Amino acid sequence: MNRNLSLKILSVLLVIATLMASLPLGVFAEEIKTDDATEAEVYIKEVKLVQSDDKDWAKMLLKNNGYTFYDANLNEGTDGEAIWLGYKTTTDPTEASYDMKLMNMKGGFTRTSMEKALESQKNALSEMASDLEYLMDEFVAALSLDELAHLLGGQPNTGVANTWGFGNLPQYNLPSAMTADGPAGLRIKPECGVNTTAFPCSTLLACTWDPEVTFAVGEAGAKEVKENNLAAWLTPAVNIHRSPLCGRNFEYYSEDPFLAGTMAAGMVKGIQSQHIAPSVKHFAINNKETNRKNSDSRLSERAAREIYLKVFEIIVKTAKPWYIMSSYNIINGHRASECRDLLTGILRDEWGFDGMVSTDWWTHGEHYKEVKAGNDLKMASGYPERLLAAVEAGVLTREEMETCVKRILGVILRLD
Repeated sequence: MNRNLSLKILSVLLVIATLMASLPLGVFAEEIKTDDATEAEVYIKEVKLVQSDDKDWAKMLLKNNGYTFYDANLNEGTDGEAIWLGYKTTTDPTEASYDMKLMNMKGGFTRTSMEKALESQKNALSEMASDLEYLMDEFVAALSLDELAHLLGGQPNTGVANTWGFGNLPQYNLPSAMTADGPAGLRIKPECGVNTTAFPCSTLLACTWDPEVTFAVGEAGAKEVKENNLAAWLTPAVNIHRSPLCGRNFEYYSEDPFLAGTMAAGMVKGIQSQHIAPSVKHFAINNKETNRKNSDSRLSERAAREIYLKVFEIIVKTAKPWYIMSSYNIINGHRASECRDLLTGILRDEWGFDGMVSTDWWTHGEHYKEVKAGNDLKMASGYPERLLAAVEAGVLTREEMETCVKRILGVILRLD
């Protein structure tokens, strides 16, 4: 298939899938009425589905965005993650989106009809997911080695961005997704003339012991990121407060991995609720700034798993982040950004992470070794010529490059 056409179809299917995820479950059901025919006709104006095993968080997210919460796990009885529904209604049929007009109701939902409709929508979404996966594979397989190598490195700044981006194959309608720094609010250079909110730093946020606070900060900050045509916010930073001498402790939450992980998970959920990618960093065991690109963090596996990795594990399993940033440092003699045991064995195979991993900016790691380890994107820019030389030498395969590119594209497809 023509590569340009393939990506266009992929983009269209993504829009359809996203739209379906926001349609009322009853779109596929027959007209639902109550016994009281005198009640006013009500149309479904807007519906949002939230997939999360954390009911309280889903309820808060929906209510904070003006939806009525439907108090039932619509995925009950399956092995999948819980699905919660929020909806908005109107008595004006002109305010209903085109499919909503099928839902001319008197009084509201009945659970039986909604569950029937859910099954239809789940089947449709499942079929669409298969189509998306197939088209992704087909599109990536059609890319040249040069194009794959290009996508595995960061891209030049555009607009108000000053921390580079990723993507950027305009010949295939693939946008350049810009990143933005800011550990206590979105950071944009003063010369751009853009004002942003200075939120409390992470250590102060952790003192609230309330992940709803970090959710609200993440949600508000992500809206500012989106307003400035940026796609990824390089936060939260979650390394452990090992020593008060660390120069970036203000960016980090706590010396306690449970508190840090729980609070940062709220931040991640808030950011992703706006379809902006958070970057959970710095993975892992990066607890000092002195000689940070070459320092060797030496520790036992028990200490690593119970303290320094635990914070990331909590975030991955409870917030399902789209993007994690690896760290500069060396861990027990192995550079973090080149460590397959860490980035693939623990992060993906053990914890189930399915997003993208990037390096920290201008790391000293060798690009092809990072790709082989599962470090998908080299920031702020890659070394495509070294990747191509590694393929020529037989130490890097096209399949390994394609795997990383698919994960990068997967994040881009989740963005607004």
